Amino acid sequence: MSTASKYKSIEKSILHDIHTSQYTDKIPSERALAKIYHASPLTIRRALENLTKKNILRRVMGSGTYLNADYKSEISIFLSNTGEICSALRTALKIKFPYIAFNISSQPGIRDENFYHSYDILSDLSYCPFAYENLFLPIKPQTIQKYLDESRYYTGAFNIHRENGNCYGFPLLFSPRVLVYNRELLRTLTGESTLRNFENSDLVSLQKKITAKKNIFLFDAFSSPKVIILSYVYANLAAAPANRENLDYIPPDAFEKGLENFWLFYKKTLAGQADFSKGNVLFSFAYRQTMQLLQRKLSFPWDIAPVPVKNTFKIITPASESLFITKKCRNPEICTEICEYFLSADMQNIFSRFKYGIPVLKSSALSGIGDSPYRDDIFFSEIKHFIYHYSFFSKDLMNTFIAKCHELFKQKIGFPDFCNAIRELYKSQDNSIRDRMQVARQAYFQGMDAGLPYTGE
Repeated sequence: MSTASKYKSIEKSILHDIHTSQYTDKIPSERALAKIYHASPLTIRRALENLTKKNILRRVMGSGTYLNADYKSEISIFLSNTGEICSALRTALKIKFPYIAFNISSQPGIRDENFYHSYDILSDLSYCPFAYENLFLPIKPQTIQKYLDESRYYTGAFNIHRENGNCYGFPLLFSPRVLVYNRELLRTLTGESTLRNFENSDLVSLQKKITAKKNIFLFDAFSSPKVIILSYVYANLAAAPANRENLDYIPPDAFEKGLENFWLFYKKTLAGQADFSKGNVLFSFAYRQTMQLLQRKLSFPWDIAPVPVKNTFKIITPASESLFITKKCRNPEICTEICEYFLSADMQNIFSRFKYGIPVLKSSALSGIGDSPYRDDIFFSEIKHFIYHYSFFSKDLMNTFIAKCHELFKQKIGFPDFCNAIRELYKSQDNSIRDRMQVARQAYFQGMDAGLPYTGE
C-alpha cells in the first residue's frame, strides 16, 4: 500500500473509532498508533494532521491530541433533487463517507434567509437573491484552480456563482434553454410536423398567422419571466460580448428593442394566460432537468429545437444547480470534501444516468439520444452559446427586476408601467457604473500625481 493510501486508511479507521465512541476525548499517542497500525510515526502524524485540518481533532503542544469539542459527525444537506436520483445520491454519500451521519432533506421550502442558515451544505439553482458573502463560505482559490486547470470539466460553470472576486458554488450540472413545440399544432399551421432550420424570421411569420386565430397562442405564459424577457434583450445586442464568461453591460438601445420585441410575441400570451399543456400553444421552453416532467405531463406529440438566432450570434444563460457551504457549517474542510465528491465521476454519472441536466464532468455528459422521444443532443450542441455569469444589474436591482417581471406575467401591472419601472432600474445601474468608473479614474490620476513609475502603457 502506498504512503498516501496508508495514511488515508488510518484516517478512516480513527474516524470510525471516534464515531463508535472508542475515542471520546484523548487520542492515543503517535507512537501507540504507529504500533496499532504497523505504520511509521510520520504516516500517523500525517493522518492526525489531516483530521486536525478538518476540525475533528485538536493538538495540544506537550499534551497530545484530543477530539475537538466542537466537532459533530452529523452533516445536514439540502438537495433540491427528488425521487430516484435523490435516493441514488444518498446511497453514494453513505458509501463514500460511512463515518458521517448525513441528515439529508429534499423538502421544498421558502427560500428566505432562515432557509439558507438551516443546513451545512445546500444545493441551489441559478440565482440566489441574497449576497453570497452573508450566507456562504467562499471556495478556496486553490480548490477552484484544481478544476479550472483541467479540461475534463466545463470550467465556465465555476463562474455562475461569483461575487466580488470569490467563487461560492460548486457547480453540479447545467442546461441550456431549448424550444419545445407542439408537433400537431405546427402541422395545422404550416403543414410540417418538424422544425427544420428554424430562424427568427420563421418565428415572426408564425406570430402573424397566430395573431388572427382565436384561442391559439405562440408561447405559453408559465416559463421563467426573467429569463424570457432578458432573452429578447440579449437577442438585440449588436455584437457578441468580448468576454463570453460574463455579460456586464447592455446598451440602452438593445434594452429598449428587447422589451419591444418581447411584447410583440407575448402580448396575446399574457392576456390569455396561455398554457402549453392544454394543446393550443405552439411553443414553450424547457431545460434538460425538466424533460422527464414534460414527458409525463404532455398528451400530444412534441419535440425540441434550438432557440432561433436573430443576429449572427446567440446568448444563452444556463439553468444550473450548485452546492454551497453555508456559514452555519462548523466543519468546512469536511464539507468541502463532500462537495468535491459531487464533482467526481461516481456522482456525476448519477446525474447523467437520470438525464438530470448536463453534468459538469464532460466524460459523464453523454450526448447520445438513446431512447429519448426528443432530440437530446440539442442540449449539448447549445452549450457553446453560454454566458455563465450575468452582472449588469446589481443584486438588489435584479431582485426588483425579477419582481416586476412576475407582476407583468401575472397581469398585476400593465406593460407601459412595467417598462417605466425597468427603465428606472436601468438608469440606476447605468449611473452606478458611471460612478464606479469615475472613482477608478480619479484614483488612477491621484496615483500618477503621487509619482507612480511610468510603464509606457
